[in-house]
Parts: sequence; C-alpha cells; structure tokens
Amino acid sequence: MTVHAARSTTRTMEQRQIAEVNARLRSTTLPAAEVGVGPPAALGGAVLVGVHYEGSPIFGYVWGRLRPAGAGAAGPADRVPLHTPHLRAISRELRLAHHHWGV
Repeated sequence: MTVHAARSTTRTMEQRQIAEVNARLRSTTLPAAEVGVGPPAALGGAVLVGVHYEGSPIFGYVWGRLRPAGAGAAGPADRVPLHTPHLRAISRELRLAHHHWGV
C-alpha cells in the first residue's frame, strides 16, 4: 500500500475540522472510550491526543492517536482508524457543534 500525503487544498472542510479538533485536544483531555475507540477506562483507558488525515486525495483515511491515560503517561501513541460516528462523537465531546462529518 502506498501512502499519499493529502494536499492542504484537498478535503478542505475535513482538514479544517481536524485542525480545530487538534487545537482543542492540546488544551483538554478526551478519554478515548467516550468516543468509542481505545480500551475502556476499567482497563486503564487511553486518551485521544490527536487526529490526522492521510491517503488518497479522493478517498483518504482519518486516524486518531491514543496515549495511555494517567499522569505522566508519555509512551508511544497508538494509531486507530476513526470513522464518521467516532468523528461526530469527538466533535460533540469537544463542543464543536458546527462540524459536519460524512454525507
């Protein structure tokens, strides 16, 4: 599989929304289980620390980066695919009501 970096002019709305999510994640903690990704809090949980877009400019993929929950947790981030329901939940939890994901 070849990975293509998405140009900034491609999927402009999605990329703008991803930038807003990342800006909000820099100042807040979002448990991944609250948006349907990652291990449940009972298993130590994880927090969403970022979202990124990659793939074909025509049909790209959105990925989330998770880190273990807890103070001082700075291990390597796990990468998980994010689908429309996850992205809607992320925007809802971060109070980004103007976001529109999917068709």
